[in-house]
Amino acid sequence: MKKVLYSLCLLFALTAMGVDASAQKAKSARNDQFGLINHWAIGIDLISPDGFGINVGTCITPWLQVRAGYSIVPWSITKWPVDIQGVGAKGQPISANIKLGGEDVTMQAGAFMTRHTGNIMFDFFPSRKSSFHLTVGMLAGNDNLITLKNTAPLDARFENVGIAFYPGGDKKATNLHQVLVKDGNIGLTIGRKWCVRPYVGLGWGSFVPSKRVGVLFDMGLEFNGGLGVIVNAYDINNLGSDGKAVRGMMDAAGLQTLILDMAGKEEADESMRNAMNIYKTISSIPVSGYVKLSLVVKLF
Repeated sequence: MKKVLYSLCLLFALTAMGVDASAQKAKSARNDQFGLINHWAIGIDLISPDGFGINVGTCITPWLQVRAGYSIVPWSITKWPVDIQGVGAKGQPISANIKLGGEDVTMQAGAFMTRHTGNIMFDFFPSRKSSFHLTVGMLAGNDNLITLKNTAPLDARFENVGIAFYPGGDKKATNLHQVLVKDGNIGLTIGRKWCVRPYVGLGWGSFVPSKRVGVLFDMGLEFNGGLGVIVNAYDINNLGSDGKAVRGMMDAAGLQTLILDMAGKEEADESMRNAMNIYKTISSIPVSGYVKLSLVVKLF
């Protein structure tokens, strides 16, 4: 009986030692696979709000990785992509009839989406057995999303004439502002209030994959200060300023006066008022959603 008990104790001890050795070996293997800057990877954005992008990254610990990259949106539209009855024909230049300096002007325009974005992200893995990760980081680059400007220079007589608007929509105010015609061009930008945008989110996949090739999915929020129409505005009377243009986001009431002035109208109709209410809500929300899908390849 004593020999049997002794044998069972010995077997249990050897088994426990084996399990502990296996656990230590597995932990050592994980640490060896994802150690301090011992593996690097490169990623290509397949889907991203920032356009075409390329990223490089490395592991810091088995639970932390870092990546940084650069993205570009190169697109622009200067001709109608489809036929729009009463507005324009496919392949023809985009044009609009506006009021400028009290005169009727037909302006050829385009939507230019070219912008550059840099980013740095830190991925934290609560469990190395899972590809789920939490991410914090920073995006930085152009504040514009779409720049609307004329593609054919305006006549020289309109130089420095500009399009007037009133911040707050108060036409009795003395600080009348205007977007000036500069070198024959007048531009408006639809964009973010902030150029540097903190990011927080979650996702699945590892930027430094355990195998040679992997897929990385991210979803989260970028803190951008709000989306709206951004202009380089001058105070006509230079009140409280040095005469230089001030870049900023237009409020809903100011945007409405700008549109009315361009259209040569005195009062806003119901559809415009509804649109301005929507704009007011959107421009006051300081965050936007962010979704990205990337193909990643481990270099070594």
